[in-house]
Amino acid sequence: QCAYFDSIIYDNMQIFTKLVKLHKTEYEKRPNKLQNLCGIQIAIIYNRFDMIKILLSLELTQRTKRDLKLFNVINQIVPLAKNSSIIQLAIIIGRNQILMLIFEFLCKNKQYISQMIEPNDDGYGIFHILILSKNLELCRKMIQIKPFIEKIELISHSLNPFILAIQHDCPDVIQLLLSYGKLNQSYRQMITSILTNEIQAIFNELNIRLNDLNVNQDSLALMRKMIVDFTYDKIPHESRLVSQNKVVGMLVNQLPEENSTTTNVTEFILHAKAMNQVVQKGLFESTIPKAVKQNQLIDSSPEPDYFMDFSYKEPESSFKASEFNVSVSAFKEQNKLEIANLEQDDDLKSCK
Repeated sequence: QCAYFDSIIYDNMQIFTKLVKLHKTEYEKRPNKLQNLCGIQIAIIYNRFDMIKILLSLELTQRTKRDLKLFNVINQIVPLAKNSSIIQLAIIIGRNQILMLIFEFLCKNKQYISQMIEPNDDGYGIFHILILSKNLELCRKMIQIKPFIEKIELISHSLNPFILAIQHDCPDVIQLLLSYGKLNQSYRQMITSILTNEIQAIFNELNIRLNDLNVNQDSLALMRKMIVDFTYDKIPHESRLVSQNKVVGMLVNQLPEENSTTTNVTEFILHAKAMNQVVQKGLFESTIPKAVKQNQLIDSSPEPDYFMDFSYKEPESSFKASEFNVSVSAFKEQNKLEIANLEQDDDLKSCK
């Protein structure tokens, strides 16, 4: 057995081919850093492409027998839980060429797919590991090829992948998840279910990060836009809340109705000025349509064209009078004193 594992470590193909069938599915027993790993797992770590071609038919479904700590593609130490698949192992350390080989093999041997996408002992599936890996090159490649399209099971495990992607600043994975929705109606329903089942928690996570000055706000804005666009495409009867510029439109429509009582006009104006910056906690959450909060979907929704376009444009930095679709007369009447105090503010004049 020692000679077999050493042949992988030292890339000795001659010895490897002689011993591989004898020691297939066996795990390294020596007390070293590779202990409790099998041949294909060691080959992935050492990037032995030609050996993996042979091992795929012998050890495809083997899982890790212990927790590992590995460097991801940006040299961060990332834990990989026990019972992880070879796909998860390859993703976390950036073995993209090997992953393409695995995907190709699975396309020809679909009977193994259900085993390969099972979560590890942390409850993490393939997309969770993709987020932790920071493997953006692979993520963008997967957007193009969409592996496992015959039997993709994007079910939530211990943590909703959308929430994890937001927490780890990974808009590419959100784009990848949503891109599966344009394959056919069944995948669209699956993605919709994953997103809407925890829509309140997802918006809460976005809201928390809007207040964090250390967060990449451009990246957060992109994630927010993709999720908001999806939400409004699925709740068409609430689309009145969104003007041509959806993000700006949601804030514009928070102007008070004629019968409302708003005591702090200054706070509202500051909200408007900070639209493309860090906004106060609760602002974004307050824009969630009632139907979304209740997790209701409209069965008669038209086919959304959201999935066809992931382009992102920065929201406009100022408001135009033509964009207001509510009356502000009562608002001004109720706040005469405060408006008078701010009359010298040119920005306020432009909003009158």
